[in-house]
Amino acid sequence: MKKSIVTLLLVIAVALVGYAYSEYSGTAGRGGYFDYHDNSNVLLKVWDVMGEGDVSGDGAWIYPRVGGEPHLYVSGFWVGTDCHGAIKVSVSYQLTELEFDPVLDLVMSDDAGWPGGIPVFSDLDSYVRCNDDEAGEAGPIAIEVERHGYSFSAPPKDDFIGFQYKIYNNNDEDLTNVYISRPCDFDVGGETSYLDDLVGHDSSRNMPYMYDGVGGHGYIGVVCPQGTPLGSKVWDIMNDPETDVAKFDCMTNATWETGDTPDDWRVMYNTGPYTIPVDGYITVAFITVSGDDLADLQANADEAMDSYPGDTGTVNIVPSSIGRVKALYK
Repeated sequence: MKKSIVTLLLVIAVALVGYAYSEYSGTAGRGGYFDYHDNSNVLLKVWDVMGEGDVSGDGAWIYPRVGGEPHLYVSGFWVGTDCHGAIKVSVSYQLTELEFDPVLDLVMSDDAGWPGGIPVFSDLDSYVRCNDDEAGEAGPIAIEVERHGYSFSAPPKDDFIGFQYKIYNNNDEDLTNVYISRPCDFDVGGETSYLDDLVGHDSSRNMPYMYDGVGGHGYIGVVCPQGTPLGSKVWDIMNDPETDVAKFDCMTNATWETGDTPDDWRVMYNTGPYTIPVDGYITVAFITVSGDDLADLQANADEAMDSYPGDTGTVNIVPSSIGRVKALYK
């Protein structure tokens, strides 16, 4: 199958990522280039390049964590704008497009290395900060991003994992017409069941979600507790956008699309547009939610929205002496 071939290529790519990032960690897990949210009813591998997932073929977002099945291949984070004259999109997706580069190692809140001054939101938090210096094609937007993940251990808060992003403008002018998106390659039921997924949309919650067309594997969706929901873009494995222009076109889609025939779908949650002032930032958050059925998914999504910790009101970045920003922990 095509996805199996992609898996092999991504395993090789991740091996190279591990080598490239040996300066940060040397080993994976607990201070390495990936780690786990493993304290809730979900098991999720998180990476230090603004992505989540497991390209080893075993899947990710195991739900339920004990005895459950994979629901996610990979998810990521995109920032796009056309304010520089040319369209620029900085992406983390499929873990082969490594356009975000860590400037502060991935760390978990139960590690000794948790940075001072960063609040802990939940029972287990993850934190990493990246810039987009590795962006290709049209070049970097010149941003720095904090990703702060959080997960709770006990019901009714144990069926979701949230990610708060602070996007800092490292330019000498405002960034305008900025869009923030979260692409997700959900595979409900795992490697043996990814070709029969369906995509729905809950309009009352602005929640795109995916479920198995043959049933029995649960539901998974995304909600946005902070930001400006715009729409969701849906495409299949054969139509991944390859260029910045194509990606930006997906990001600016302002309708809530669905996938009504069984396929290997991707779904991307779009937000924006935003303006990020010089030496300023915006905060956007997404929460991935699971449920046994649609009603359970909706109840868990409501709990996820109610449990959002809110904006901490600061970024862990300070201006340099020449007015540009420098990472505090570089």
